[in-house]
Amino acid sequence: MKLNLGKTSIWVALIAAVSLAGAARLSRICGQTYLELGSVAASLRARTASSGSQILFAKTNRRLSLTPEKKTGFFNNVRLVLNFAPVNRGGRGYVSLLDWNKSLLPLMGDRSDLRRPVGTIVIDAGHGGRDKGASGASSHEKNITLRAAGKLADRLRKFGFRVFLTRSRDTALSLESRPAIAAARRADLFISLHVNSATDRTINGIETFCLTPSGGVSASASKPEYAAYNGNRYDGNNMLLAYRIQEGLLKVSGAEDRGIKRARFAVLRDAKSPAVLIELGFISNRAEERKLNSGVYVDKLVRGIVNGILLYQADMLGK
Repeated sequence: MKLNLGKTSIWVALIAAVSLAGAARLSRICGQTYLELGSVAASLRARTASSGSQILFAKTNRRLSLTPEKKTGFFNNVRLVLNFAPVNRGGRGYVSLLDWNKSLLPLMGDRSDLRRPVGTIVIDAGHGGRDKGASGASSHEKNITLRAAGKLADRLRKFGFRVFLTRSRDTALSLESRPAIAAARRADLFISLHVNSATDRTINGIETFCLTPSGGVSASASKPEYAAYNGNRYDGNNMLLAYRIQEGLLKVSGAEDRGIKRARFAVLRDAKSPAVLIELGFISNRAEERKLNSGVYVDKLVRGIVNGILLYQADMLGK
């Protein structure tokens, strides 16, 4: 369901959300409201530094590294793509207020306002039936995702989660029905599994998507959109879940880090719980296709996703 929010109400909500900063310094830059990071550092017990080539924001074991004028940054060495490029003004680092509230604060803040303990998880194996998804030299996306979803469900159940699949065999499902199944099961998390494809067959790696916030720019877009959807109620949780899963996948797989990205995919828009869509690799890359069809490698991917969910659950429990 689309929610009707105008630009003005979005801006007011973002200003309210940054109230934690107290004396936060805000500036209008390139048509967007930006936050000076130094003005919120003390409230988070963090330290910040900025130069022409790098903006750093760090506290205890959390380290954010940004590059002025570039949308790609790193949180604890995991790549993330922001909605708007950070900037350096007079030796001070600035990030868009939208990115701070929806992408960076969930990672750098105390997370107490995000706590939603996880009991039930719905796993969505992308495509199915006549919809083969992406195809490689010898396999189809629909089969890879189905095998991975089954293994993921089995492993999560061993940790005590209630787990359901949107499909357990080679059947077709509409995009709308997938998050609807999760809603019917009262899911606390919705995980959609896919594999990628590109015309450049050298491209490889893993990327994890969460829903673009209202007013943000999706990874494949060039301009902000101001529509809001059911899934935007969980923007902070979506980002934290995406980070934990991407981090977990990278640690076990050795795959190229293509980052945490934003998109308005239907399965993310309509989700009534925190949700992510994971691209497990590129079927168009011969070497990665072989891995995606290897039971040993898929077991690694499953272990990485489970490790990420367990760390997310620990975040939700305040551990």
